[in-house]
Amino acid sequence: MRIFLGLLAAVSSLVGQQLSVRSATARRVELAWTGSSPSWTIERRAGTPQFETLATATSGSYTDEKIAPFGTYRYRVKSQTGAVSNEVVVGPPPAGVNVVSRVPSGSDPGKYGTNTALAFDENGDPAVAFIWADPNGDNDYSDTALYFVRWNRAAYAWRLAVKVAVTGEIPSQAVEPASLACDRATGAFALAYPKAGTQGIEVAVSRDAGATWQMTPLAADASGVIVSTVLAAGNGRWHLALTTDQGGVPYFSGPASAAPSEWKMQAAPAPDKGKIAPNVNIALTLDDAGKPVIGYWVAPEDGDNYRVLLWSPDSGQVVQATDSNGHAPDSPNLRVIARAGKTHVLINCARDEKDTDFSIWYTASSGGVWSAPVKPPIDGPRSTNQPLALAVDSRGRIAAVFASNSGSGGTACGYPVVSTSTDGAHWTTCGLGKRTGGEFEPQPSTINAAYAADDRLNVIWHQTGDNKYGSGVLLWRE
Repeated sequence: MRIFLGLLAAVSSLVGQQLSVRSATARRVELAWTGSSPSWTIERRAGTPQFETLATATSGSYTDEKIAPFGTYRYRVKSQTGAVSNEVVVGPPPAGVNVVSRVPSGSDPGKYGTNTALAFDENGDPAVAFIWADPNGDNDYSDTALYFVRWNRAAYAWRLAVKVAVTGEIPSQAVEPASLACDRATGAFALAYPKAGTQGIEVAVSRDAGATWQMTPLAADASGVIVSTVLAAGNGRWHLALTTDQGGVPYFSGPASAAPSEWKMQAAPAPDKGKIAPNVNIALTLDDAGKPVIGYWVAPEDGDNYRVLLWSPDSGQVVQATDSNGHAPDSPNLRVIARAGKTHVLINCARDEKDTDFSIWYTASSGGVWSAPVKPPIDGPRSTNQPLALAVDSRGRIAAVFASNSGSGGTACGYPVVSTSTDGAHWTTCGLGKRTGGEFEPQPSTINAAYAADDRLNVIWHQTGDNKYGSGVLLWRE
């Protein structure tokens, strides 16, 4: 009978010991558990096969502040009798492929996640905005909506996607209409997007981790329909650039604490020859000092030589980064990153008349002459084309991510295509499929990429076909 009662007491103690995570950030993890014991041993495992003793406690809670900002930790607690709790995991998203938001059952995968935007939250973890076109599947796109989803460190899982706004049918072919940024000092998010049937755009701001959003109309007097937006946050300020179907580039900026209605507007200067190209993506980056640089295509008055101009709103300076080499681009596109003392530009334009299958080109400058444009290679008889993304880490490592819509065969490494370089002149290409064991489409409708603060590459794309991960909005983390 004593043995039976002892076993019963041990089982009761074990069942009652439920460990949970109250909160988890890049600086601290707050644990809590149930059960009765004079003292508890908190154990932690981080990259080792064995748990190690972290601390002891006499109450049912403990806060761990001895963590690395991007560390992944597994915890458990033991009672004085030796009963062990369940285990919990906290940290950033795991390396490899993450299904950020899966296509709801019965929905069209081709419409869920057609456009995306990527930013990093206050912990340095990825957050994503995406478009769900025609959610009810009746081919009436008036109910097209914008969604937001972010990583939850405490639950070690992606949160459920939150519907931010109904946009209606907005421009999305070869452009990214919605953009996302996070003011990491306060954790506030901002989303910019056009809305069908209205002039200008809306800017939605969330100051409660993306749970609720407050919308403000902006750029109501813009000339033409807004087709592309880019948001950035840095040094306590929001920065927003737009482009229209008429070729204008308004730029807005204001304090992170101010409502979008208080942001100040400047217009990109008209080019000396030609006009700002309409219906194309706009590019915006913040340099090492937090100052904005805006990139856009300029269509010529005569001929076919398009140019890429970079404008600094703070100084007013405009420089030419590259051109189309005398060939009218089919769908000009670009991305611009200023980091580690250098400005990097990636464009979509078939510059070489002898090899028009290669449309992705890279150039860079440290403030003087721009490098000769280089074609990042592809590992198979395939084309290189948009959608495209550009990322640069703190050490100057460059990643060009792009699609490949045609060819006589496949690539060796699969898709999306990822080409990396340390100097911008020599590139190594290997897509995500081979390294993840996934079969992904060569031509997703959207691609975004960025290096996080830990210099890990994050790539997001729209996956429609069957594969072992499922379809929807997918993210690969290095």
